[in-house]
Amino acid sequence: MKSKIETRNQNQIPNPNAQRAGAPLDANCPRFRISGLGHWFVILISRFGFPAPGVTIPPMPLPRLFMVRHGNTDWAETHRFTGRSDIPLNARGEENARGLAPRLAGLKISRVFTSPLQRARRTCELAGFGPAAEIDPDLMEWNYGDYDGHLSAEVSRDRPNWDLFRDGAPNGESPSDVAARADRFIAKVRGLSADAIAFSSGHITRVIAARWIGLGPDGAGKFLCSTASVGILSYEHDLRHPTIELWNDDTFIPPQ
Repeated sequence: MKSKIETRNQNQIPNPNAQRAGAPLDANCPRFRISGLGHWFVILISRFGFPAPGVTIPPMPLPRLFMVRHGNTDWAETHRFTGRSDIPLNARGEENARGLAPRLAGLKISRVFTSPLQRARRTCELAGFGPAAEIDPDLMEWNYGDYDGHLSAEVSRDRPNWDLFRDGAPNGESPSDVAARADRFIAKVRGLSADAIAFSSGHITRVIAARWIGLGPDGAGKFLCSTASVGILSYEHDLRHPTIELWNDDTFIPPQ
């Protein structure tokens, strides 16, 4: 089941080169060129915030963060908590990770980040971003402590009122611990001036989405995040208004 904040074409990720407000300019979009004394107009604009007479300034690109969850693993398919356990992709997970490549092809990505866990690194590699990837420990999955490797049904049976995003994991991370990691990663990405992509795991990805729009970690439970799904965290109008442009998009994955 998918939750989409904005309706999109079912067959492709939004084209980053489409001519729209806030989009990077490309061959299909008129470029802003200025020469001679016009150079000083640009300096005046940048320093004093007003346009020179007769000069039209194109909108500045608003950077986006593409969040990608890793492909299927045996533990994910059986609903087993997979925190710091370094479980590899299974055959279906590798297939779905390869399916990401044409979906993400053509994106103008400035930085590529991945969790150090092999399921995320392998997904990153098969999606075509391996050579540029930077390992970021803040993208590691939630440390489930005593619950790592346990079936979610077992935990629900023993603690029927337990909520990971509210209660945390015994001898693992608390919601505030994970939110702090999410905030560090978001601060890093918001320091960039162009699009970035990150490959990670389900629960930390959901917390990053919640924190991106100012929700507490308990709000992360409202964001479903399927294996090999794509989300786009972006802005409306300017950097003061973070939004979720697309979420849990896995429509390219063939049904089981």
